[in-house]
Amino acid sequence: PAAAADPVLPTVRWYGPDGIAGSTALLARPAAVSFAEKVGYPAPIFGLDPTAADKWQPIPARTQARAGQAPDAFALGVYDAVWVAALAYLASDRPAKLEELSANFESAAGSFYGATGWTALNPAGDRRYANFDFFAVRPSGGAHAWVRVAGYDTRSGTLRR
Repeated sequence: PAAAADPVLPTVRWYGPDGIAGSTALLARPAAVSFAEKVGYPAPIFGLDPTAADKWQPIPARTQARAGQAPDAFALGVYDAVWVAALAYLASDRPAKLEELSANFESAAGSFYGATGWTALNPAGDRRYANFDFFAVRPSGGAHAWVRVAGYDTRSGTLRR
C-alpha cells in the first residue's frame, strides 16, 4: 500500500476498524499483508462472552447444519435481540403501545442472559456490556491469516491475551 512507501507511517503502530477484521481481501494483497504484520494492525470486532459459552456454543452447529453457514458474534447479538423483543412483546398488553413495548424491552434486556451474555442497556439505550475480540494478521501454516490476539470484556474491564 501507499502507506508503506512513506518514511514515517510504517514506524507507528496502526489499528484497524471492525470492518477489516477477518478481511480476505486484505489477505489477498501481499503488500497489505506485509504492512499489516509490520505495524501490528489489530482490529476489534464484537466478540462472544466466554462465560456465556454454554449458551452460544450449541447455536453455530445447529445453524451451520440448517443454513450452511455458522453465525458470527453479530448474528448471535441479533438472536439475543429477537429474544428480548419477544419477551417485551409477551409482557405487553394487546394491542401494545410503543411506550409500553419500549419499557418492557428495557426491562427484559436488563434481566436477559443470552448467547452474547447480559443484554442490559445503558442510559443511551446501547448495550451496557460487550466483549470485543482483536484480530491481527499473523503467519499461519505457510500463509497469513487473521488471528485473535486479544479480547476485552467491558463488564470486568479486563483484557485477555
